[in-house]
Formats: sequence, structure tokens, C-alpha cells
Amino acid sequence: MKKYNFFLILVSIFLVFISGCASQKQFELPSELIFPIEEISLLEVKNCENVIHDPEAMPFSKRDLCYYQLAMKYENPSICAKIKSETFDDDCFEVLAERTGDYRVCGQIDPDGKMGLCYLEFLEKMPVGIEFCEYLTYPTHRDSCITKMAVFIPDLDYDICDDVDEFLGMRNTCYKSIALNKNDLEG
Repeated sequence: MKKYNFFLILVSIFLVFISGCASQKQFELPSELIFPIEEISLLEVKNCENVIHDPEAMPFSKRDLCYYQLAMKYENPSICAKIKSETFDDDCFEVLAERTGDYRVCGQIDPDGKMGLCYLEFLEKMPVGIEFCEYLTYPTHRDSCITKMAVFIPDLDYDICDDVDEFLGMRNTCYKSIALNKNDLEG
């Protein structure tokens, strides 16, 4: 009986461990960091809707290309939202964020994709603190965020860099940036 109980305990611990590893922390971005998608009434958008949509087209359909071109023409992220291709819509949002200089457009990008990279380009302009980096679910995006913020946010503690991956010297760069900010080059 003791062996059976021990086995059950081991299996339970293993299942708890596996379920914890499979779940990834997911944060919902504050609404002020996301561009609101609005309904569009442009005649040209209606014309795109008449283009036959081929979901098998690679990497995107002619309809998606039509929406992309209109989004660029009018610099309107709401048109990007009409694109069906999962990666092409993200590309549309990313290019528009760069073109318009509006970081909120990045909030429409898939968080498991390029969203973090998009926001990283705007960190200094964004009204956020170091806690924003926790919204970036992709680990290297989060680490890059912390490392970049260490450059321009004063009075950060060195321990903020402890969880940054050592890959490509990111952790050391983080520590060095904080030291420069504190004028503590010997610490």
C-alpha cells in the first residue's frame, strides 16, 4: 500500500510540474497601449472585399494584398485588421507602427510573434516603466526590453538584471547600463 501511495504522489507531482511548464504567463496589455480598431467605410475597402479570397494562397491572398496596400495608403491599422493571413496582418501592423510612429499599433500584433519587437522600437517614447517588460511573453523580447530600459530609466536596482538571459551578453549589458545611469562604474 505504501508503494502505491508513493507512486500516486510521484505521478501527482509530475502532472503538476508538467501543467505548470506548459502554461505560459499571459498578461493583457493596458488599453492605452493598443490602437483601437474602428469600422471603415472607404469604397476602396469594399472593392477589396469583392476580390476572391483564397485561403490556400501562399504567403497571402490577393484580397489580403489589397487590404495591405490600402492600409499603407491611408496609414490606417483598422484596414490591417481585415487581413486574414496570420503573419501578413502582423507585418501590416508592424510597418504601420514604424511609418506612423504610433506604438499603440504594435498592440494589435500577435503577442507570441513580433509584438515585443515592435514595441522595443518605441520604448523611450512610451509612457511605461520597467514593469511593461513583463507584458512581453517571448523571453528574448522581455530581456531586450529590460536591457533597453536600463539605459534610460534612472535609479533601477541591479537585481532587475538578474533574470535577464546571459545570451549574447545581455545580462552584462543590463548591469553596465544601470552602472552608467548611476555613475557607478566601479560597482
